Amino acid sequence: MFFKLAILTPFDTATKVLSADRSPTIHLVLPTLFKLRQHLMSVDSNNTTVAGLKQRQSRHLEKYFVIAPIHVAATLLDPRLKDNDGLMADTQKDQGIQALRLMTESRTSRNRDSVFIS
Repeated sequence: MFFKLAILTPFDTATKVLSADRSPTIHLVLPTLFKLRQHLMSVDSNNTTVAGLKQRQSRHLEKYFVIAPIHVAATLLDPRLKDNDGLMADTQKDQGIQALRLMTESRTSRNRDSVFIS
């Protein structure tokens, strides 16, 4: 029982962090996933039950914890997180930058169109 609690505690913390209603959290999605992955990859016990539970949790994490380009973009925009090299792969960074460009271009074209309508 203690092992299960130790494995699940970071998931409880992650749920609370990402469910905050008084502060933005979209920039925390990627760092939270990174921390959960690290937790599940750590070898702190030779217990086969714990190892099996961690493997199962890891598979579920990858299946249900989906990262979208908007999450990467939000992480890149946070000055505290944008230079953290281990946090995301180069391809993810490129996707986030592309998402930011598309959002900027979309916003700019809408503003340009509204000027001509006025």
